[in-house]
Amino acid sequence: MPKEMGLHDHLAELRRSLIPPAVLAALITVLSATSDDIVSWMAWWIELYDDSSGGGLSVYAPHDWYVLKWSAAILFGIACVHPFLCFNLWKFVEPGLIEDEKKTVSILFFAVSFLLPITVLAIVLASPSIASSAVSADQISGVEAAIDSVSIASMAVSLSWISVVLILLTGLLCVVKVIIPPGEARDGIRIRMHVIFAGILFLILSNGFEGMRIIIIISIAIMSEAISGLVPAQSEKSS
Repeated sequence: MPKEMGLHDHLAELRRSLIPPAVLAALITVLSATSDDIVSWMAWWIELYDDSSGGGLSVYAPHDWYVLKWSAAILFGIACVHPFLCFNLWKFVEPGLIEDEKKTVSILFFAVSFLLPITVLAIVLASPSIASSAVSADQISGVEAAIDSVSIASMAVSLSWISVVLILLTGLLCVVKVIIPPGEARDGIRIRMHVIFAGILFLILSNGFEGMRIIIIISIAIMSEAISGLVPAQSEKSS
């Protein structure tokens, strides 16, 4: 009879499931950030703004482009490996599910695996149009708008990171709820996850979100807890 896995065994297995996607994301990030393709892509993205507005884009702080390039590369790496991450998490969670739950949860994992990349792509492609519309609405006659291109790109990256954190945090909270019985251990892990992702958002969100960071972090915490609350807990399944 196989030995029942304890909490530390589950966490060790979860760590092994997360390492390959993390390594692959890091590799894609480095290759993307050091490639000329990302510069060409960002230039094409800026043209989306120029084509839809009468103003122009300017770069006021060239150093910001370097920071933004790496932030976009990290985001690209996470979006690329997200389906692989979801597959690993599904294989990790599957043994803890009863037969009636496996079909529903597998469909959920499949949908979420493509939700993040599609959401990020939609935000990035829509940001230039949103920014140009906002500028056109407030533009003064006879005054040509000169918009900081880094600010527009930072807005797109920040919005993308908000969606990434919400999706990843919700998914990990669901996994913890499935594999760990209720008690101090589960609560402690959940709190640490909220603190870690809150710190990531606090550091990554651009200055354009100054004053809204706390509201965004609290909103994501509430939404992730509400969504993960729909997943049956381990005690509920065993009862």
